[in-house]
Amino acid sequence: SDRLCEAHYWFSTLGLLVMFVDLTIVGVLQGFSWATLENWDISVVKSIPYWSVRLVAGLGIIAGQICFFVNILMTYRMQAASGEPATEATATTTV
Repeated sequence: SDRLCEAHYWFSTLGLLVMFVDLTIVGVLQGFSWATLENWDISVVKSIPYWSVRLVAGLGIIAGQICFFVNILMTYRMQAASGEPATEATATTTV
């Protein structure tokens, strides 16, 4: 369906974008921490607040993949119920 396809797109896109920004910020902060010769443990402690952002971004990515799987499953079931052989034309039609 179009709604599931759009949900898959937006959940995946926003999840990847948030993950990219979060990992970039934490990577720069850890790099500065290592440049000042702080222990590795301290840099990990400084990155703990960003883990919740990564969790939310990861859940968004997983939600997008679930939408994708459900959409593929619905398309397969609809195609199987109609008795048509699977072709490119049936795979690209709107369900």
